Amino acid sequence: MTTFEEKYFIQSGTSNYIDYRKRKWAKLAEDLISILKIDPQTQLLDFGCATGGLIRELKNRGIVNIKGTDISYWAIEYGKQALELTDELEFCNINLLTKDFDIILFLDVLEHIPTVGELRKLLNLANADRITVRVPISAIEGENYVLLVSRNDTTHIQCHTKEWWINLLNECGYKIDTFLNGDAIYDSEGVFAGVFTKCR
Repeated sequence: MTTFEEKYFIQSGTSNYIDYRKRKWAKLAEDLISILKIDPQTQLLDFGCATGGLIRELKNRGIVNIKGTDISYWAIEYGKQALELTDELEFCNINLLTKDFDIILFLDVLEHIPTVGELRKLLNLANADRITVRVPISAIEGENYVLLVSRNDTTHIQCHTKEWWINLLNECGYKIDTFLNGDAIYDSEGVFAGVFTKCR
């Protein structure tokens, strides 16, 4: 559990989070609102939300029915205090996946899950009309990540192709709806970013 505490988020050399924090949360929020057609009534969960930077930007744009959870106690407490997200953030609450949400975000989180069995468990628990996934990928199954920045984060465990991820989501009851194509979130050679719809 200590892997994702303060050192992970604030020191270079242990993860990509220093670079990740510098990304424009505002632009990512705008992309998601536009692509996913998020409105003030949308019930949204950010699973693996870290400090809640994205949640704050969504909230600033009128998205109020939003929750976030993360396994990092430090990140959650930081977000509650520094970003004033006391009502939105919960520490390590996997049960949120079973609640009724319109959209669940899995952005840059699934690659950290230790086993494929645990991945399946999370995705099978997910109870949402749509889920949005962004993960670093390999070009060929069994090879390393395409992008050097993805290889440099030692907490990245699940390294698979785009097709592998799509098949896994299919097995867990979600079919690919669209590949994301925005300024701040987009599908590419080294990153899979897609929206999945729950199979009825």
